[in-house]
Amino acid sequence: MLKGIDVSSAQGKVQWDKLGPIGLRFCFIKSAEKDYPVDTTFAANVAGARAAGLVVGTYMVPHPIPSLDPKEQAQRHCSLSGALGAKSGDLPPVADLEVPAPQDWAKYGCSAGQIRAWLLAYLAEVEALWGVAPLVYSYPYWLQAIGVASEPEFARYGLWMADYSRFPKSWPTDGSSPVIPKPWASWTFWQHAGGTAMNLPGGGPVDTSVFNGDATALQALCARPTPTSSLIPLVQTAIDTTANENPPEPDDLPPAA
Repeated sequence: MLKGIDVSSAQGKVQWDKLGPIGLRFCFIKSAEKDYPVDTTFAANVAGARAAGLVVGTYMVPHPIPSLDPKEQAQRHCSLSGALGAKSGDLPPVADLEVPAPQDWAKYGCSAGQIRAWLLAYLAEVEALWGVAPLVYSYPYWLQAIGVASEPEFARYGLWMADYSRFPKSWPTDGSSPVIPKPWASWTFWQHAGGTAMNLPGGGPVDTSVFNGDATALQALCARPTPTSSLIPLVQTAIDTTANENPPEPDDLPPAA
């Protein structure tokens, strides 16, 4: 298993040049959530992680509520991330599925069935835009709450499971596994600790994950059958963004390794 982390503006300015001794191999970087502005540290984190020799990917946090259109949210997320993950060398994009909490469903007029249908539409649009099937990140209880086991279609998206029950303060050992909810039969990434197993240089906590495979398998996950960069300008001209968001242009992001 290979080690990795995920970061956002919550970690502040990451000292990427001091991460070498830790032995990290990959990093997921937050780009967007709902209709909020692009994460303020996204472009800097992409550049820093690549300079540190890490394989990078982006994660987005959709809000599956009736007032938001799933396709528009997927398109906006693609624009704000510069479609990072569309090119060979980057990890597939990740859909971070954890909101709204079940106790808030009534407030947003949501039901489990509505959330499942919304998310499947969102994931399909992400795949159409990026040219690669996204990964799904979530917690066991949230997936179980929306009844994901009743939708076999979810299993075609690789699983990044957040399960802190076994290794909250240390890295998992080979052969160990997180909880794997149906309809998935295996996992691709495992976020085993929520800021309790490792601190970044300077003392800040960071979530830690492992990849279920070796370096060759990680690179294979990043491979793309055909170039999809032509999708990027099409998406960016289709999405209206507010002046204060300043989404990164594709040329602003360092190329994939």
